[in-house]
Amino acid sequence: MILHEAILLFDARGYHDVSIEEIGSAAGINASGVYRHFPSKADLLAAAFHRAGDRVAMSVESALTESSTPDQALEHLVDVFVRLAFDHSELMSVYFAEIGNLPKAHRSDLRNIQRLNIEEWARIVTELRPDLSAVECRFLVHAALILSLDVGQVMHFRGTESNQRRVQQLMLAVLVGNSRVAGGAVPA
Repeated sequence: MILHEAILLFDARGYHDVSIEEIGSAAGINASGVYRHFPSKADLLAAAFHRAGDRVAMSVESALTESSTPDQALEHLVDVFVRLAFDHSELMSVYFAEIGNLPKAHRSDLRNIQRLNIEEWARIVTELRPDLSAVECRFLVHAALILSLDVGQVMHFRGTESNQRRVQQLMLAVLVGNSRVAGGAVPA
């Protein structure tokens, strides 16, 4: 409950503008109760990152085990990530926006988790786009992931099938090019 409320507050107002007292109040306890579970606000943020990193890693693993071709793998990755972004929008927003606020000790471990996830995506994009360098493929992956959160936010993360499908098609257009997505027709 404490972590959930902290994530909601970090997403709504940003890490620096939220106090332990506010987190405790939102969770129905006082600040000392928060400190019994988390030694600091930074540890709460790190716990949020670990939760998001675990969910992203599980989605990557799931998508890859369900796929037999790079095309299938990428479609599964995009599908799973969009569902994750829409179902856990606050967590994913914090995961992508607040890494700079993690203490150095946590930051390097969590950056490595993020890098591993990005590398899996980029490996698949590289197989589908051999004309691009690994760096260009990683760039496209970052762009597609952020696009999903930005467009999702514009949609207020209303998880309708058509909203999610639209974001999936936009991500695929960024990752593999417009001509390979639904015959080049990405919906407006």
